[in-house]
Amino acid sequence: MKGFGKVATVVALALPMATAPLAAQSWRADAGVNVGGSWYSSMLGSDQINNASGNVRFRAGWLTGAQLGFWITPRIGIRANGTYTDRSLKQGNSFMGADTELYQHINLWSGSGDLLLRLKTPAAEFTHVEMLPYIALGVGAKWHNPAGDAYTVYDPTASKSWNGVPFTCGATCTGPGTGTGNFFLSEERVILGLVGLGEDVRLAPRIALRLEVGDRMYKPALIAVTQTTHPGANVQTTSSDTKVSKMVHEIYAQAGLHMLFGLAAPPVVAVVPAPAPPPPPPVVVPVITTQNVNVCVVDPTTSTGLRTVTAVFNTTTNDTTIMVNGQGMKFSQSLGTVPTATGATWYVQGQPLTVGTGNNALAYVSYGSARNIDAGDLAFVGTINGMPVYANKSDVSSLTIPSPAVDISTSPTLLTGLRNVQVLYAPLTVSGCNFQPLQIQQQVRKVRG
Repeated sequence: MKGFGKVATVVALALPMATAPLAAQSWRADAGVNVGGSWYSSMLGSDQINNASGNVRFRAGWLTGAQLGFWITPRIGIRANGTYTDRSLKQGNSFMGADTELYQHINLWSGSGDLLLRLKTPAAEFTHVEMLPYIALGVGAKWHNPAGDAYTVYDPTASKSWNGVPFTCGATCTGPGTGTGNFFLSEERVILGLVGLGEDVRLAPRIALRLEVGDRMYKPALIAVTQTTHPGANVQTTSSDTKVSKMVHEIYAQAGLHMLFGLAAPPVVAVVPAPAPPPPPPVVVPVITTQNVNVCVVDPTTSTGLRTVTAVFNTTTNDTTIMVNGQGMKFSQSLGTVPTATGATWYVQGQPLTVGTGNNALAYVSYGSARNIDAGDLAFVGTINGMPVYANKSDVSSLTIPSPAVDISTSPTLLTGLRNVQVLYAPLTVSGCNFQPLQIQQQVRKVRG
């Protein structure tokens, strides 16, 4: 148990790190401890020992363990996996009932090296609880260490001996080749195979809950013996060292808390700088030069919520004009009055933008820096308190968006659909397609005991 105590200490020391702010990606290594239970199939069946009173097996019960893993790629990993329990050897067919105890307090240890194959790639960025199922395939060893094993079995033919414990499986039991029903469980290490199905539930950037069920398969070192007279106390002899155990299936289920290490840094978001102003004109007789420019304009009265206007830019005066009903007009005077985030109280005070009420309310917080976005990449979702909001077209392809646009708080269907949309965009200016990203704020509900 000392090994498990060391792992538990490492996990306890790492817990404060889990609350540090981090927009983490996938992790490279993990360490954790687990608890659970195991059920064992028979190592000597009634057909094998000619005994109708029941099979010989370890009693089902608790299990504890520790794991240390490393992910070679986001979907392929390896781990060191160890378990321990203290079980009794019994004869009978009940699951947890009071069967005949053959020997109590046998320490069972297992250790394996496992290959982990994820069935799902982790998200590029941790934003909410994530489920990551996997398959485990492993090979290792199983140790049986009976408490108080002051016994030795001796094979006079091969001049071999083993430490362990003897037991008799019943008055009507007849063991293979001996006719006595006496057996000896040796402390020998045997090969173990593992097949498991699990899931990592990532609760935070540095914390995951690991759930796993599976089967550990091995053949205990069980020898059929005959009690005979031999020099020394508590000594059993046999004429053969043949192992007679059947394949034991240790069906297990366990849950463990894992700390995640080696988190990758989040990608750097590049913000496109504003274009440089044109150079001043030379000190000569001014030559009026104009050019046509396309300007993005926020317009919630259109079906797309955005429109592109062709204006005339004068490089001499830096004025931008537009033709309206055949008359030239300053571009700034042609823009309608549209609410933007720049003039909103929630944005100025750094508060969340809330839409809806009660349990159906959604809250969005500013995420990253303002950015210029191509109008063709955005979809008009609706308005919040008169301000138009947008989303990436790919994020809302499955939503039914009312047309003409409505206030989102008045559409329950739209409110429900937006719970799966992580980022919305609020305009900062009426022209120029300059937006502030808003990320949905996950709700945390308290569960009353």
